[in-house]
Amino acid sequence: FESSALGDTLAWIPYVEEFRKVHNCKVICSTFKNNLFIDQYPEIEFVQPGSHVTDLYAIYKIGYFYNSEGQVDYEKVPNDFKLGPLQKTASDILGLEFKEIRPNVIGKPKPRKMKIGLGIHGTCQAKYWNNPNGWQQIVNWINQAGYEPVILSKENDGYMGNRHPTNATQLIDGSIEKVVDELRECAAFIGI
Repeated sequence: FESSALGDTLAWIPYVEEFRKVHNCKVICSTFKNNLFIDQYPEIEFVQPGSHVTDLYAIYKIGYFYNSEGQVDYEKVPNDFKLGPLQKTASDILGLEFKEIRPNVIGKPKPRKMKIGLGIHGTCQAKYWNNPNGWQQIVNWINQAGYEPVILSKENDGYMGNRHPTNATQLIDGSIEKVVDELRECAAFIGI
C-alpha cells in the first residue's frame, strides 16, 4: 500500500484477500498497519514496507497517484479516486468488481453500549469535513438521542486548525488496538 492512512488501509485490505481468492494465488502484502491484519488474513503473507521480496509474478501498488501536472495519473489508476468510495481505488487497481467488503480486524466482539464513535480527523486537510458547525450539530443530536459521543481520533483539539465539538468524550491517546476495542463497543460510527 502506498498510503499509511488507517482509513485507506482498512478500505483496501479486503480487496487483497478478494484478489487472492479470485486468482487462487499466493499474495504478499505490505501495509503500514500489518499488526491489525496478520491473524485475520492467515493466507496472506505480510511484509514490512521497504522489504525486499523476490520471485514475484506481478506487483500492484495501491494508492493515489498524480502526474507531474498534479492531475490523476491514469497510467497508474484507471479511475479518478476522488469520485468514488475508498474501496473502489483498490478494486480498480486490482481489476476486481467493486462491492463493499467489510475488513477483518483484530479483537473479539463486545456488547454494544450507548456510545457513538466519531472519527473527525484525517491525514490531510483535504479529507476533512469543512463544515464549521457540522460536528457540533452531530454531537448535539447524539446527546439528545441519549448516546455518548466518543472522539476516537488521536489528534488533539485544534489539530490543523480543526476544533473538537463540545460535550463529546475524547478517547485518551492509546494504541490502534485500543481504538479498535473501543469502536467495537460503539452502537455506530460516524467519520470522514
